[in-house]
Amino acid sequence: MKRGSGLSNDEGSSGDTDSTRSPTPTWVRAIIAVLGVVLLMIVFAVLTTDSEDQGASNNARGAVIDARDGSVVAADGTTLVPGWSSQTGGGASIAVPAPSLDAARYDRSSYEVLDSRDLAFIVKDPTQHLDRKVVLHGYVQQFDTVTGLDTFHALVDAVPHSSRFGYRDRAVISSPTSEILADVVEGDLVTMYATVGGPITYDARGDVRITVPTFTAQIVEVTGYSN
Repeated sequence: MKRGSGLSNDEGSSGDTDSTRSPTPTWVRAIIAVLGVVLLMIVFAVLTTDSEDQGASNNARGAVIDARDGSVVAADGTTLVPGWSSQTGGGASIAVPAPSLDAARYDRSSYEVLDSRDLAFIVKDPTQHLDRKVVLHGYVQQFDTVTGLDTFHALVDAVPHSSRFGYRDRAVISSPTSEILADVVEGDLVTMYATVGGPITYDARGDVRITVPTFTAQIVEVTGYSN
């Protein structure tokens, strides 16, 4: 009897197949590697963009600038001083940029309400009260081409009066911009939120020289007219 080879037909076929199988070409493997890197970069870019968008959304909810007076309102409803930071509900600190305008100058509550005696001290020696923020009431005595668009002469008092005859102290009122006085004309009764300036001397009618205090009005409200 002839001795067998020790291998079945199936085993011999399997060995032939493994030895004749072609390896994967190098260029195919290179393309697969490049595609894998590109896919990872796309996933990273998408995740980064989502994170930045979420951060911007949180900041938008965290603080809002009120264009009416330049104040900043935080997420919890508190008003912030420009340039400060606030802690939101999530605990993240939000840096609030300072508005272009000094918001405190347009805050009516930051101005001091005077009585007539307080005003008398300012009129007597305004240099001792420089930059003091006060509420004034007055009558626009002269506001024309001579005074210009950002300055007028007034009679003032610490309390309002229903006509011009209640005012007695002279003052020169100016404003940082003519827009603040755009609705003011000669003869108006006004309420002014102003800072105290130094004295000024000018020639009045009849060649009379007059020295009066000056005020810089940040807010002017027309309350009536007394021609």
